[in-house]
Amino acid sequence: MEILKAPPASWDHLVTEPCQTAGFARAMASMGYRPLYLRTADHAALALVRGWAPGIGRLTARANLFAPGAAPEFVGQAIAALGRRGIPHVKVGDTMWGLRWGCVPAGWAFPRTRLIQRHTFVLDLEQPEAALLKSMDGAERKIRKAEREGVVGRPVETADDLRAFCDLSKATSDRVRTRWAYTDFPSPFFES
Repeated sequence: MEILKAPPASWDHLVTEPCQTAGFARAMASMGYRPLYLRTADHAALALVRGWAPGIGRLTARANLFAPGAAPEFVGQAIAALGRRGIPHVKVGDTMWGLRWGCVPAGWAFPRTRLIQRHTFVLDLEQPEAALLKSMDGAERKIRKAEREGVVGRPVETADDLRAFCDLSKATSDRVRTRWAYTDFPSPFFES
């Protein structure tokens, strides 16, 4: 298992999902994560590390390992390699990019592993728009309200568009945070 602090030039061709790309790693670095790039001859994964401090890394370090669709053998090798680097806690995946295992594989070397079931919602975009809207509670009313208020969606194509989006995102985050716990992404995430 090779662990690199910077992605090799061919990295994005080795990985299978957007959450493993060098661009995603750069974006997450803007939020305080330190990316590590793990690979073998057949597989690659991205680890995002937080909380590692010299001397006390073993007490505080945590990694999130992105290896969607990876075989248990590779994931086990990656967890062991991160452990040898002083990272005692590894979470594999998140709510969108987890593994497809239903249970811990036989012979799994990490007895304190806990599988957390996740649910992925799939929206069939082949359906007519009316059918899609009917299945979403209140969607038509909310869309009509947004149209009356002049809300228009368009792609971000320029630096000014990105700045306007980030300003809107921050204002929305600030407003939502007054009512609920909420994690937002800072402007450098979107810029990366």
